[in-house]
Amino acid sequence: MTTNSIKYLQKGFILWFIFLLGAIMLLDGKPVPNSNEIFYLLRLKSDFLINDWTFSHPANEHWLFNFIFGFGGAVLPLELLGWLGRITFWIATLAAIFRLSKIWEIPAWAATLSLLVWLALGQTVANDEWIFGGFEAKVVSYLCLIAALYGFTEKKVILPAILLGLTFSFHPAIGLWATPAVFGMLLYYENKKANLVKVFLITAIASLPGLVPLISEQVTTSPGSYDDWKYVILLLQAHHMDPFTFSRRVFPLLLGMLFFNVYCAWKTSDTRSPLRALAVFQIVIGIWFFLGVFLRYFELYPLLRLMPMRLFPVIVFLFFFFSVSRVLLTAKSISFRFVTVGIVISAFLLLNPYELINKQVSSTINAWNRQQSDLREISLWIDQNTPKDSLIIMPPQARESPYYSNRASIVSAYIRYDRLGEWRERMNDLAPKYENEEGQDIPSKREVAFNKLPQESIESIQQKYGGDYLVSRKDYSYEIVFSTNTYRVYKLRKEQE
Repeated sequence: MTTNSIKYLQKGFILWFIFLLGAIMLLDGKPVPNSNEIFYLLRLKSDFLINDWTFSHPANEHWLFNFIFGFGGAVLPLELLGWLGRITFWIATLAAIFRLSKIWEIPAWAATLSLLVWLALGQTVANDEWIFGGFEAKVVSYLCLIAALYGFTEKKVILPAILLGLTFSFHPAIGLWATPAVFGMLLYYENKKANLVKVFLITAIASLPGLVPLISEQVTTSPGSYDDWKYVILLLQAHHMDPFTFSRRVFPLLLGMLFFNVYCAWKTSDTRSPLRALAVFQIVIGIWFFLGVFLRYFELYPLLRLMPMRLFPVIVFLFFFFSVSRVLLTAKSISFRFVTVGIVISAFLLLNPYELINKQVSSTINAWNRQQSDLREISLWIDQNTPKDSLIIMPPQARESPYYSNRASIVSAYIRYDRLGEWRERMNDLAPKYENEEGQDIPSKREVAFNKLPQESIESIQQKYGGDYLVSRKDYSYEIVFSTNTYRVYKLRKEQE
């Protein structure tokens, strides 16, 4: 360990830390709930909408997250719990990343600048993955992974192995690909076979809280068909799962960053250096990323649903800026420093930083200034003025409705992967034309289709699934019990049930 790393926690570190928290708040601090928090937070209330089809099954893929934080959900308002969860894990993950950055032997201000640029550029170059954002299972999983990486590079065994297992338990889609990558790293870095056996056994045990519920779900549920997964990957989750929708510049950019990181690591004189170990980790998750491209090329959608491309774009991007800082501060070769500056400038030109920063900041500001939508107003009225066991026929794109209405609906935008075929059937019943549309504007197409349903279709839906109230833009002969500028709440006739 060098003098720079020993003096890492230098004067002013707290200020740098607070500065980064402020940056995260500006870039990603939207009101709670935001995006998937709507469903994650509701899952923390064990008795929430037990008559709702979407919430009628346990979310076994995130069982450990729901179990632990469900205690908070039972006693705290969900908005407060969301903010407490966000801030707690923002702080903990920042601390873990700062500790990991010591491996690059850069001062706190350089680590801060690296993190700031990485955050400002969106945390990733593909697939919309992130580490800092809302409060959901993956933020806990990433914290465990980062802490495990640091522990292993410090030649520790037990605690990092536990954390690696918890990476899977909290979020299997992250742990599934991180775990073999870490073992690949340890095969290079750890020269004691007995330690490798210990890590394997401890990791396996710590993975059980995530593995057992997941296996139970797979055994007792109906897997989606090939066509179901093709539909999800190509249309509903293309920005996450379909590499063919990524910008073409993503692939050379990621390969260039990986090459730079590995080259910088291999320039160290120590053949067993932690930097080289982390380089091996990046190589393995890079292999997983391009495995995803291979699966997509051969249209192997049921395998692509495992999301092998998740880790690489976000991890290699972060490590790239640490590597740049190390080179600019420690490289003896002036020419290498100039080349590094050229690489950074090229990356910035490809990423269009102004657009990325402006998009994030504007999105946060607009989220706080946004006026209450008509659908939220409708949902709040339903919460206060309808029986708690009511079933609402709601526009299928109304993601916020369960959160604010506290009433069951026939189907929601939250995909039920354990009943994918049935989820698509319910969506098609409510919006029969949306499936024929292509592109990422599908939710708006669903609303158009839903609001054109004739009354005969509403009656068929009610006969098939039940329904006490209907929310729609369209005129019907039912009794209107509440309305806004765009939507009406109809009370459906009981004799049609």
